[in-house]
Amino acid sequence: MVALLLAGCFGDFSNEIFNEDAKFYSALPSPESFRFEYPQPQGDLSDDPATFYTITSQTMTTTNNFLAVLVTATGIVVAVPPSERGEDYRVWGPGAWDEFPGSYLRLEMSRTTDGSLYNFGYQASSTSGGPWSEFASGTWHLDPGSGTQGYLVFDYDLLSEVVGGENSGALTILWDAREEHILEVDADAQVGGQQRSFVSRIEEHEQGGRLDFEDDQFERALQTASFVTRWDSTGAGRADGSVYGHEEKGDFDFVQCWQADGASLYYLDDSEVPVESGAEEDCIFSDEP
Repeated sequence: MVALLLAGCFGDFSNEIFNEDAKFYSALPSPESFRFEYPQPQGDLSDDPATFYTITSQTMTTTNNFLAVLVTATGIVVAVPPSERGEDYRVWGPGAWDEFPGSYLRLEMSRTTDGSLYNFGYQASSTSGGPWSEFASGTWHLDPGSGTQGYLVFDYDLLSEVVGGENSGALTILWDAREEHILEVDADAQVGGQQRSFVSRIEEHEQGGRLDFEDDQFERALQTASFVTRWDSTGAGRADGSVYGHEEKGDFDFVQCWQADGASLYYLDDSEVPVESGAEEDCIFSDEP
């Protein structure tokens, strides 16, 4: 009987530890928080998709790529139980970081006593015993009201000093995984050989999504682009925006709409030689954002 009582007590204690660990896990930036994809067509993609259908999809992929290191780091640390536990803190690691041979990863987290605010810091070192350099840090709010749940600053310069590589610059990231899935990234960095300076806000919900984007180094032909794309659950969408410094057309505003397979339905710009094709009434969204 005593053994059964002890087993019950330890079982309750183990469950409590597991539940508390889970609360810390939920405050970390997860692949689900940071992964966005434009809806894929039910059938084949158009052989000649609309320009801003393609640009919107590629922009979301670029945003995902810039966050890949952080997503990988999170996956490594949560794959094993915490190495240290306190009432309001957890430590994971150190663990080998296979993506950067010879490097080690460590994560520290703390929270307020009421559990409403979590702080976290990702650390890297060239040895398992440190010293540790914190290359990413942020906060997560359980209930931020009208604000964003998570906030993080990622320092690629500091990370590269520790693990090597050519990545540089910094990212500021905000995310929210409540009723709407939202991610905001302010990047001035070189990642995977891509030097980019952009601000991206992606929002997903059951009815579709929206991308607000501005890039000072978008493509050589465009130079600078600023646009808003909206789409429904099928992938049919509309982009409204401006292009500055186009090598052939200069500065102009534009509208483009497409159907679910990406084929253009309507295009209009006000460049020096204006272009218009299709009918605006065919757009899935008839108004400007």
